[in-house]
Amino acid sequence: MSLLHGSTLAFCDTPLGTLRIVGTDNAVSRILFPHEALPDFPDLPDSPVTPPALQSSTAVDACVQQLREYFAGQRTSFDLALAPEESSGFQARVREELTRVGFGQRLTYSQLAGLAGNPRATRAAGSACARNPLPIVVPCHRIIRSDGTLGNYRGGSAAKTFLLGLEAQRS
Repeated sequence: MSLLHGSTLAFCDTPLGTLRIVGTDNAVSRILFPHEALPDFPDLPDSPVTPPALQSSTAVDACVQQLREYFAGQRTSFDLALAPEESSGFQARVREELTRVGFGQRLTYSQLAGLAGNPRATRAAGSACARNPLPIVVPCHRIIRSDGTLGNYRGGSAAKTFLLGLEAQRS
């Protein structure tokens, strides 16, 4: 389905439900969990329309394929062109640090804040994770609270538990 400004929407069935991936031929810009709405596209369908009316997009198709491989245990990192909405300053540094957290690793929000240049900005690091437009691919699920509890996750606590367990089994 063609969206505004040349964007394309694709669907990826996963153990977490059907994820929606938004992007262009050049880059992926959003990954949405089943329960999430996209403010720019309030009528975005929750599942593929029938008959399929989706346009192909190189970047979005690659994302779907790599997510399938990740959930099948065949992939531990993503190699995708990403174009999330603009961020700057600390939030941009947090996102950059998230991309460096390896498969099966866990960091605390405090550790992430320190890596992003401000060890006292734990809450800001958590907020940056909550605003991450590319969950799973930019692995904010690997960030936990310093007391060892999970903390919040846009996909929900069951999704975060599942992702961490999936990676723990394979690392």
